[in-house]
Amino acid sequence: MNFKAKRELFYFTQRERSGVIVLICLIFIFLAIHIALPYFYKDKPIDTSKWENEVNQYLSLQGKKQQQSDSNEFVQFNPNSVSLGELTKMGVPAKVASNWIRYLEKGGRFKKKEDVGKIYGMTTALYDQLERFISLPQEAKRIPDATKTAVSVRKKITQNTVTQVTDHRTPTTNHVLKKVESVELNSADSTGLENLPGIGPVLASRIIRYRNLLGGYYSVAQLHEVYGLRDEHFNSASPYLNIDPEHFRKFNINFASISELGRHPYIGFKAARKIIKLRDEKGKYSSVDDLAVLMTIDSLKKLSPYLTFNVK
Repeated sequence: MNFKAKRELFYFTQRERSGVIVLICLIFIFLAIHIALPYFYKDKPIDTSKWENEVNQYLSLQGKKQQQSDSNEFVQFNPNSVSLGELTKMGVPAKVASNWIRYLEKGGRFKKKEDVGKIYGMTTALYDQLERFISLPQEAKRIPDATKTAVSVRKKITQNTVTQVTDHRTPTTNHVLKKVESVELNSADSTGLENLPGIGPVLASRIIRYRNLLGGYYSVAQLHEVYGLRDEHFNSASPYLNIDPEHFRKFNINFASISELGRHPYIGFKAARKIIKLRDEKGKYSSVDDLAVLMTIDSLKKLSPYLTFNVK
């Protein structure tokens, strides 16, 4: 590259030279302003007093809590027998202490230390303070002994009872053996049912409640449908049960309302709505076969003894 070509690289027109001069002047002006501004406008100091007061209040509150924690009377205690006053003295909040005592009063018991942390309202920090003072007796070691004792007692009672029943030479045999009379299933009250072997108050009330829903039992085998009645209960009680047809209630499906049909255990409200709808559309039912399109064969077989089809 010759001298002329190099010279052309640094050649500016009059307009370009004026632009460069203006740009340089602007740069100097801005630099001067930047240097002079601190002398005219001084930064105001930031007021941190509010923040410092909040920090001091927080530290003061933490100090009070620490003092209160230090002043709490921590002693070894059994969480299953501790009182409300003892919990309060150890710094347990009133609400948490109240939940604790309420849990014990309802029969709840702590089997291990970690269970205390499950009390409603118990915080991790509070549990950490109490944890080293919790003392649980070694109940687990005593439970098997108590269980063994109870089992042995039951065995002795069973052996004595068997001996009394089987030993015809003892005069107490007649008192142990109890005569059970036959019971009509559809008219028996709870007392009569409770006298049956294998039937207690709960099952007796369930049998009667289910009987009312059905309209009566047409077969003793229907007791298998009673909630909670197992095979051993049925086998013990069924030999003493009989059915009287006069105490068995039927209903006319052509005039029964949707509520009457829906409450029956063998129908339900879903099938009841279908039965009512078909009856309104096609007219009265004349036999069980008319219901075959609405219910399964097994359901109809169980339901049919309860149905009548009079159209008048």
